[in-house]
Amino acid sequence: MKARRSDLDESGASTLEISVVLIPLLLCAALVMELAHAQRISHLAQHALYDAARTGSVTRANPETITQRFRLSISPLFVPAGVHASPHARLRDREHAVLEETGLSLWEITIPSHNASVFEDFAHAGLSKRYGRQTVRNDYLQEQHQANIEKAWPEGRGPASGKTVFEANTLILELSLLYRPIAPGLRQILRLLSSVARTDRTRLAWQQGYFVARVQTAVVMQSHAQLFSVTPWMHTRTGSVKHQRELFQPTTPQRAPFQATTSQNAPLPYLQKPQEKFAQKSKQKINRTESEPIHSPATHHAKSLPTSMQTEQEDSCHGLICCP
Repeated sequence: MKARRSDLDESGASTLEISVVLIPLLLCAALVMELAHAQRISHLAQHALYDAARTGSVTRANPETITQRFRLSISPLFVPAGVHASPHARLRDREHAVLEETGLSLWEITIPSHNASVFEDFAHAGLSKRYGRQTVRNDYLQEQHQANIEKAWPEGRGPASGKTVFEANTLILELSLLYRPIAPGLRQILRLLSSVARTDRTRLAWQQGYFVARVQTAVVMQSHAQLFSVTPWMHTRTGSVKHQRELFQPTTPQRAPFQATTSQNAPLPYLQKPQEKFAQKSKQKINRTESEPIHSPATHHAKSLPTSMQTEQEDSCHGLICCP
C-alpha cells in the first residue's frame, strides 16, 4: 500500500521542526557543560595558586618551593587517575602531551610583585649582606613607611618601582593554565579566533585548540622577600620534559640541627630528648653524696605532725599508689 503524499509532507515537516528546536537546545547544553568545565578548572587553579602563594610567603618567595607546592595542589584537577598510577602520573603525562602538541608548558606562573625595581628601592643592606642576595625587610613596616616619607618619597612610594613598602611585602602570583574544551567544535572555533593580531601565549594556545585559564592571587609576605636568579620567574620548558619530571620530585632541604647553648655550652633543658633528660637526672641522683639527705615534701610534712596523726595517715594511705 503506497503512502499518501500528504503523509510524507507531514513527516518531513515534523523532522524539520524537531531539528529547528533540538539543535539550539543541544548547543545550549554544550555551552552550559563548557561553562561548568571552565568554572571547575578556574576554581581548582585559584585554590592551587593561593596554596602556592601561602607557601611562598613563608619561604621568602622562593620560586622552587612555589613550583613544588603548586604541582601538589593542582593534582585534584587530574582525578580520577584513569589508566595512570596516580593523579601525579596523569599530570606528568598531560604535561608531556601538551608540550609535544603545542610546544608550550601546561602551566606558567609569574611573580610581578617582586621585580628588580622593588629590590632597588626597598632592599635592606644588612639582610642582603647576611643572606647573600637582595632582601626586603618584612618587619617594622609602619616605621619603614614613615622613614620613606621622610626621604621625600611621594606617599612613601619608591622612585624606581612606584610601590610602598606594604606593596613590596605583598606576594602576587599570576597563573596561565592550558586546558582542552569538552564541547565539540570549539577547538576549530579557537583556531579561527587565533588569527586575531595577538602574539602572546594565548594566541599560541588557541592555534592548537586550547583554552587558557588565567587567575591571580595576592598574599601578604610572612618572611623577608628575596631576589632570586630569575625574577619574574616563569615555569617554562627548559629543553626537555625530563627537567619538568625532575622538578616535580619535592626536595627536602637538609637542615643542620639547631645548636642552642648556654653560657656553659650545655644544651637547654627543653631542647633535650626525653631519654637524655632521664639519663641526666639519673646521673645527678647517683652522684649525690651521702652527706646530702634527701627530703621529700611528704617526709617534711610527716615529721611536723604528731605521732598519733602520723599513724592515722599511714593507715589511711596504706595500699594507695599516690602515697609515698
